Amino acid sequence: MVSARAPRVFNLYDVLGVFFPGTALLVGLLVLIPTPPALDSLVPYLAFIILAFSLGHLLQSYSSICTGDLKIFDETIRNVQSPLSSGEEEANADDKDSDAEADDEESEGESEESDSEATVEDDSIKSGGLYLYILYAILGPLIGFWMSPNGGAIKELRNPNRVWSHLSREYEFDPGSTRFEEMLQVISSRIDDPGSPTRSYRFQAIRNFQRGMWLATWILFAILFVTTLYAWLGAIFGIGGEHLLHQSYLLSKFPAWIALLVSGCIVNTFWVLTVQYERLFIRFLITDYVVLITQSKQEQLVRIVED
Repeated sequence: MVSARAPRVFNLYDVLGVFFPGTALLVGLLVLIPTPPALDSLVPYLAFIILAFSLGHLLQSYSSICTGDLKIFDETIRNVQSPLSSGEEEANADDKDSDAEADDEESEGESEESDSEATVEDDSIKSGGLYLYILYAILGPLIGFWMSPNGGAIKELRNPNRVWSHLSREYEFDPGSTRFEEMLQVISSRIDDPGSPTRSYRFQAIRNFQRGMWLATWILFAILFVTTLYAWLGAIFGIGGEHLLHQSYLLSKFPAWIALLVSGCIVNTFWVLTVQYERLFIRFLITDYVVLITQSKQEQLVRIVED
């Protein structure tokens, strides 16, 4: 019998991944118009919150598409895949070592969490480049439907190898299988349990925040760019449009080129953070899964001894 969980009205994903990006986009749009409306009663505040959540959901939905498939999990599993005949030997050896490593797993997880950001940063920079970190930050929302960057595999292959061995044995994934989406669903389903470790989902929530903020700031940057370009071309060819630079509340306070430069840097920063936390999420998703299956083996051994 499946026990239903108590529904939660708001959680970390709603606040970080939906509300904050939606609020950032809404506030950014308000400062681009000549006279931002005043929130002087309860109704405008409620309308603001509802609109912010609505925009946040749209941002998350589209950013998941235009972020593209970074292939971090795909490349990591592909690197550790091996023929099942030799894989079984590695799996058996891994099973023998898992009990001895179980006591060290929790302490290793703590140390790994403290230094993982620096390691991930090193890995992602090596596997990135101009296209991943510069060009795609600006072009991603336009070309993400057709092409996406490859974020590269996680270099430490000890835990990914254990995950692949377990998946191939328990869920009959064939050697060389490219069913990476299904593998991720299996791992997520096993981890999504009240008694299982969930550090990876905290990083996923932060990744969603970075991803939503990247798209929100990109939209504001695009509006600024089109408005400034139209005004400059209007001034050059005498077709008008330069008044737009003075009607915007933001552009009336700062020169257009400064607003473009700052907003472009912010867009790039949030995109780089999106890639970084995508790698952190995959890293800890694999680690959490290893801890979960290790705990399951320990519980089975305890039951066998007790019986």
